[in-house]
Amino acid sequence: MAWSEDEVDLAVDTYIELYKLQLKGKDFIKAEYHRALGSDLSRTPSAVEYKFQNISAVLSEMGYPRMDGYAPYGNYQKLLLDRVGEHLRHDQELYNLLDEEAAGQPDVPSVSSPVEDVVEPPPEDRSRSLQNDPTDSLQRGPSRINYVKRERRNRKLGTAGEEFVLDLEKRRLESEGKSGLADEIEWTSEERGDGLGYDILSFDSNGEVRYIEVKTTKQGKSLPFYLTATELRFSEEADERFYVYRLYNFSDGSNPRLYVLNGPVGETCELAPDSYRARPGK
Repeated sequence: MAWSEDEVDLAVDTYIELYKLQLKGKDFIKAEYHRALGSDLSRTPSAVEYKFQNISAVLSEMGYPRMDGYAPYGNYQKLLLDRVGEHLRHDQELYNLLDEEAAGQPDVPSVSSPVEDVVEPPPEDRSRSLQNDPTDSLQRGPSRINYVKRERRNRKLGTAGEEFVLDLEKRRLESEGKSGLADEIEWTSEERGDGLGYDILSFDSNGEVRYIEVKTTKQGKSLPFYLTATELRFSEEADERFYVYRLYNFSDGSNPRLYVLNGPVGETCELAPDSYRARPGK
């Protein structure tokens, strides 16, 4: 049976309540909320959990972190998208918590597990058209935070991610018996400055150069990332020597993971223009 407007409102309000507790670092027992909400709605706890997964999918596709323990599940009703969007536009407490989360600096985790255990395949579903992006329905307002952009400006997070990948690359080459190459790895963005189109100069085991651009998020695998025009152009010039290392789950107490995209970014990702440079006069 389809969820009514009142039911969706209550489910979204409850999810956001728990979401705020998570962002504040407070503990809560999810099962208790499932039972209480299910009782109020005459829905089973499993139905409530499924609806929470729908809400997670909305948040993920809009470019926001989601609540832990509720993997995104699509095929949600448009009403759900609208209600989540209203919270993101008008809930000032949520705005402040998301802003603080995006700006926070994690410690640099050590590479404790084997290198191959850190790397995972890229996200599988890249088929959704960007013309139908759910962020289009989220109208801009004074209390809206663009989480992905805000996190992108967090230079401390970016530096921590690059440091982690630098260590990872050294360990990778050493494990392949290429300690000499490991010693030649360059942290380019630190040693020569940002803006060259990549962050780390590393090597394949056969000595071929590997230009690595690191994109770091404290959130999950599905969160999109931004590229500069320089990075995009350099990826085309470097071709198969260019790599994006998308580092995710990079937060305190987490188990960071990354996926790798090799080659020009236009061939490995769907790209959407985000801003334009305007010069007065024609």
